[in-house]
Amino acid sequence: MKTGKALLIVGPQGSGKGIVARKIAEVFGAYVQVSGVGFGKLNDAVSDGYATIIIDSVTAEDLTEIKGYIASTEIMRAGVLIKNKSNFIVCVDDRNFTGLGEHDRRFNVIKLNELYQG
Repeated sequence: MKTGKALLIVGPQGSGKGIVARKIAEVFGAYVQVSGVGFGKLNDAVSDGYATIIIDSVTAEDLTEIKGYIASTEIMRAGVLIKNKSNFIVCVDDRNFTGLGEHDRRFNVIKLNELYQG
């Protein structure tokens, strides 16, 4: 994965977005999965030094906040600047996904169409 970009996995409920995200994250080392954006969740995950942060239960509106984390090389936590070296994988239910802007360069998109049959 490339710094400054995130992987966006879009698909219907039950399509295996989380499974795909975890398998990809395992390649990069330690990862954490958080639900939604919520105040402080991403700051905590970045400052705890996880190689990859998986964010699920995301709405289209949350993508704007997430973009700020993707683009930032540092975050502030308790008055201390911390390097942001995390990869981001974002899982979005296709019912909540309205698409990306024509010039949105922060996300690489994977679209899952079928239900997971594992």
